[in-house]
Amino acid sequence: RGRIQGMRAACCSGACCSRRPGRSLAISRGWLPQGARQLQHRRRPHQTMVYLHSTLVCHQMKRPALLHSSSALRHNQSLTLLHMTEKIPDRQRLVRWLDAARFDVEDAFNRLHDHAAWWKAYGLDNFSSDDEFDTCGPLSACGEDRQGKPTMVARPGMHLPENKEDSLRAARRCVYTMQRGIERLSPQQGSSLILIFDCQGVQRRNCDLTFARELIPIFDKQFPGRLERVLIINNHWTMRFFWVAISALLPADVKKKIRFCGRGFREDLLDFIREDHPYMQYALQVQEQPLGCVPLPPRLPYEPKYVEAGPHGSAARSLEQIKPALAG
Repeated sequence: RGRIQGMRAACCSGACCSRRPGRSLAISRGWLPQGARQLQHRRRPHQTMVYLHSTLVCHQMKRPALLHSSSALRHNQSLTLLHMTEKIPDRQRLVRWLDAARFDVEDAFNRLHDHAAWWKAYGLDNFSSDDEFDTCGPLSACGEDRQGKPTMVARPGMHLPENKEDSLRAARRCVYTMQRGIERLSPQQGSSLILIFDCQGVQRRNCDLTFARELIPIFDKQFPGRLERVLIINNHWTMRFFWVAISALLPADVKKKIRFCGRGFREDLLDFIREDHPYMQYALQVQEQPLGCVPLPPRLPYEPKYVEAGPHGSAARSLEQIKPALAG
């Protein structure tokens, strides 16, 4: 109770509210009822999300570093921003970050702020299209699931680093490849993807802990809620050493999403993808022709549909979409 009231007091006091009387969402709407102190315990996603939005807007006027956190946060019209949370991309984004923070508003605020700083420091806007892996790489976008969402395919057997620099470079390209996969999503399809993890051909030299220690924390902290399920195929008992090393790095919520499908993966995959999925057809043909030359399926064409309204150029594109609402 004290934390929420303290945040409300910090949000609704000071120069931001004195310069703009009546514009603060917490004042003009008076939306915080007596029961708001129970938001942390009752997990009311919509109320908590609106409160996070109002808190971020007021803090944005005091913290310029938040300019890249969200397109919504780049404006001070609090009432307009409240209605914009009903727009699917903004609502999905807040739900993901709130859920990652267990609906702790202050923690979600800090995570968003850190994400904005990480995006700029990591240089995600500086990658080129050639940096995205195709299906010959350790991670790629290939085919679509039953809902028409792109599926990501991980092939650790294709990761053959020569040194630490190769491992870090591959991890950076995987991060960019994941972001490009997200951008293929349309807002109406949700915000999570299915990952097919193919263990075909994995050997001890593919178990690169430098690569894993670089990549897994980034996916966990910077891409919360992006994995719907992880379907591991072609795994067998000799892979135990690989799983022991990697599972120690995986967060608990990701472990719950993992399904081990083994070599008889067809029925398990059909719960999520269609029979004609290009990578499933490829994996089945490899089983039938272990010594044959089976051509890899093509990478899913890049047609951006989802705009991550936060960093740099992506935020600018989002701003163009909401200018008419702000002008009104």
